[in-house]
Amino acid sequence: MKKILLLLCLLITYSFAFSQTEKDKWFAAGYSSLRLDIGKEKYKSGGTTHEYNTYRHFDFNPMVGYFIIDKLPVGLYVDLSARRVKDSDDGDIWKETEFVAGPFVRYYVVQIDKLVPFVEGRIGLGAYKEDDEGDIYKESVFSYRFGAGASYFFTDNVAFDSFIGYDYDRYTSVDNADEYSYFYPSVEINFGIVITFGK
Repeated sequence: MKKILLLLCLLITYSFAFSQTEKDKWFAAGYSSLRLDIGKEKYKSGGTTHEYNTYRHFDFNPMVGYFIIDKLPVGLYVDLSARRVKDSDDGDIWKETEFVAGPFVRYYVVQIDKLVPFVEGRIGLGAYKEDDEGDIYKESVFSYRFGAGASYFFTDNVAFDSFIGYDYDRYTSVDNADEYSYFYPSVEINFGIVITFGK
């Protein structure tokens, strides 16, 4: 009888410990790159501050996934940004847009009370476009990142998320049959909110 009781306690503890990250739940996340900026660029020269360009910048970076087994959500992420800049001197306007999407996988390693550390990787393809008064410039984008972080579940289904990892972006363009590539390796730090739901 004691063995059965002990086994039941262990099963209840296990199911509670991973209730936020169990199989068949949905996963949704939004990171700190979710922003909308409107303002003016300024520069300082000779002790005087000058207004330069007016700008609007929009960034949206959600992730949606599904727990295929306990502690392992897989899914898709999207990184969308748009920037519009108006030159205060001549009124010229140029626009930049970038769209990258692809799969991600995350594994929650262990639960320590409400804190759940994880490892994560993702890879994506997309496009960048710059429109300068009708002059169009395009690049293809290849991106990947991997790293680690932790989710702190302050309710049963909502967590504060932090991530640090290696991020690599490659922009490629073709000009007169010549291919040019620009590489941007970096360390990325993100903060956001995670929601798990379903079942």
